[in-house]
Amino acid sequence: MLEVNVQLELKKSLVDHLVQLFSCGHVLPVVDYIEKCFKMETLDHSLVRHFVSEVLNIIEPPYSRDFVSAFLPLVQDQNVGGTLQTADSSDVVSAFLGECSKKSKKKRDKK
Repeated sequence: MLEVNVQLELKKSLVDHLVQLFSCGHVLPVVDYIEKCFKMETLDHSLVRHFVSEVLNIIEPPYSRDFVSAFLPLVQDQNVGGTLQTADSSDVVSAFLGECSKKSKKKRDKK
């Protein structure tokens, strides 16, 4: 059996490869896979946090509705996105949540 640290490092490497696939255009399949692993608790919170952080550093608005609906639950989880936020809200999580909030507000204003 592999040592716990070795297992974690291998999983981190897998997450890095998933981020690479994400950046190559396989956005929804990758996010869906990470979300499934997160819900089934087969992926440690720190690895999901790493994924979210890496993704938030490479994306920019506008975000598709499908992407937001798949990615937002990960970002909003206190064990994931909550630990990436800073007190002054100058972080990528706060920027993403703010953008999603603006988009949601615009949609409500149109109705």
